[in-house]
Amino acid sequence: MVSILKIFILIFSTFILFPIILFGCLLVLIFDMHFPIFVQERAGINGKKIVIYKIKSMKYFYNNQLKVTLIGAVLRLTKIDELPQIFNIIKGDMNFIGPRPLFTDFNKFYKGEHKLRLSIKPGLTGLAQVELQDSADWKSKFDLDVYYYKNQSIILDLKIIYLTLIKLFRVLFLKKDKPIESLDYKKDFFENYVNK
Repeated sequence: MVSILKIFILIFSTFILFPIILFGCLLVLIFDMHFPIFVQERAGINGKKIVIYKIKSMKYFYNNQLKVTLIGAVLRLTKIDELPQIFNIIKGDMNFIGPRPLFTDFNKFYKGEHKLRLSIKPGLTGLAQVELQDSADWKSKFDLDVYYYKNQSIILDLKIIYLTLIKLFRVLFLKKDKPIESLDYKKDFFENYVNK
């Protein structure tokens, strides 16, 4: 029953999200004038390397600096840049809900129970994302990932989906809830988690 429900949700979501992904790609093509999709290596279940898809939100400017574009900032704010990961879900690399897929470089640095976050497939959204958003408090985020691992249920998944929609609404319409951009997650990870 659960697997049939997941298949239905996946098919329904793909039809809903594909036009949004296409629109985001067209904006990047028209305004930023480069190929809109890029791939990154991340850690999947059991730390196995996977390749995830994103819409490009950055480009090199005249001074050879890589910066977020105006269109890219909108895509990041609305999380549209992450939506191509629906194809990772179709491939079976990811789920809708789970710990976010982080860099494979991080695998050997998780402390104690935090290693459990690698025991399930990563997700497009997750408990840590709706509770802490873009916080650099890695320990708290990983604690929430472990909590999700230990308490997986349809009820918890529905709660996370609901909170994801609420977060998105608040980010779009309430200035005080704008996310904090961190362009160097690796630096944050080692400074605020590994070396703490």
